[in-house]
Amino acid sequence: MLEKRGELYCCPNCAEIATSGGGRTAAEKCAHCGNPIVDPSTHMTQGDATYCCNNCAIAAGATTPTSP
Repeated sequence: MLEKRGELYCCPNCAEIATSGGGRTAAEKCAHCGNPIVDPSTHMTQGDATYCCNNCAIAAGATTPTSP
């Protein structure tokens, strides 16, 4: 989770999309939330699906959370 401008986001990618004024686009979109993937540092791929972050992959059931 990430806080930006008083709002919580699942990852830096979604925070960037939400706070950029709507002008960001990308060739790939998250298979869970549908946001364009503009921050490659958090993206992950499981099988044929690409997610903006591990949180979305977990929410989609593509991976399982790990314990600290």
